[in-house]
Amino acid sequence: MKVVPGSRKARILEASPEALRPALGFGIDVVRKGRIVGRNAAASVTRRALPLIDRVSPSSGRKLRESGWLWQPGFGYKQVNRLYDGSVDPYRFESNPYEVGKYAYTLQLLSGRRYGRALEIGAAEGVFTEQLAPLCESVVAIDVAASAVERARERLAPLGNVEVLQAAIPGQWPDGRFDLIVASDVLYLFPKEVLGGVAAELGDRLLPGGTLIAVHFLGDFGQSMGGDEVHELLVEKTGLEKEREETVEGVGPAGAGYTVVILRKPQSGAAG
Repeated sequence: MKVVPGSRKARILEASPEALRPALGFGIDVVRKGRIVGRNAAASVTRRALPLIDRVSPSSGRKLRESGWLWQPGFGYKQVNRLYDGSVDPYRFESNPYEVGKYAYTLQLLSGRRYGRALEIGAAEGVFTEQLAPLCESVVAIDVAASAVERARERLAPLGNVEVLQAAIPGQWPDGRFDLIVASDVLYLFPKEVLGGVAAELGDRLLPGGTLIAVHFLGDFGQSMGGDEVHELLVEKTGLEKEREETVEGVGPAGAGYTVVILRKPQSGAAG
């Protein structure tokens, strides 16, 4: 029975008699998985119905395509909005040693090079964006949560080279192409069949010679895919060259660690 320290499940089990914990933990997992399966199924049916909805009511189809819940039904849109509405920095990106260390290592991997236009997916309140911006000519930072976007705009306004947008891909991709795309602990929030299309689009959105860096937690919290599975799919679907891949062990909840992959788009005319 996997229990992430500090999670709601952990708090419930700690408050319960020890003899009941295995059965209670199993029940919590069943309910959680059931909810995720139900939300994924409803979203999947709606996505398949979009062509028909487009014909019957183009305005309704357009609104659905721009709805975050349709693409991130299990996690993401509703859950993240609720978290950021309820508190500032709910994931403790500024103070959690795991997040601080992960950001520092990501920057270390990106250092030594100047980037042009960058895209950060799932920027939250802009904690990492603030550290990334000095490496780039400009940054487009996107997130689905309105409260997070508002706070990110306040944080990043003094920098002058960052644009923060409330957007839910794949329905709301920012315009243009990028020299760098950063996706940290966000891509496994998409159902697998959606992520395949997102991955292909990520490859198309990179300029020749551009870099995609993806960083994902390796623990299980009910997401659609594990971090290592996400990175395998990125390699398969983006058509990019794998430059580096590694795992950082013994950090984060339950010491599950995280995985990093850096993919590069060949320069125009290069082989592959």
